[in-house]
Amino acid sequence: MGARRAGPQGVFVIVLDAAAFLAAVLPSQATAASRQFYQTTTAEMTSPAFLAVEVRNVLLRFERRRLMSTAQCDEALSLLSSVTVLPPWLGRDHDLIRVLGLARQQSLSFFDALYLDCALILKAPRATRDDALLAAAAPVGLPVHDLR
Repeated sequence: MGARRAGPQGVFVIVLDAAAFLAAVLPSQATAASRQFYQTTTAEMTSPAFLAVEVRNVLLRFERRRLMSTAQCDEALSLLSSVTVLPPWLGRDHDLIRVLGLARQQSLSFFDALYLDCALILKAPRATRDDALLAAAAPVGLPVHDLR
């Protein structure tokens, strides 16, 4: 696992993406690495605000496919409140232009670049199962928790 870095007010934070969060709440998405990570980390989990939208979309798809019940979906969503939602800059044009440049530079989707940018701003490690985000962390000097 990557080194922990102090974020705002010295709190140890790790930036999660949807794949990392879903590995915690959906047994079909869990791996040995993600189970170990969630059993041992004491860091505060944080993410861009759209994590809530992305996670709800995936959970709704699982519910509609009858891969989980409504109660299981609601239980998974209750855990979402434990993730600190950041950053407050989302929506300012100059920040979004910077994120677009990062997406282009790292060959990421705009959404994935938002996760990476959040980690860069906080100087915090990333936790992900996403291959593209794992590959993008090293060139920008971010430690990463590989949950694959």
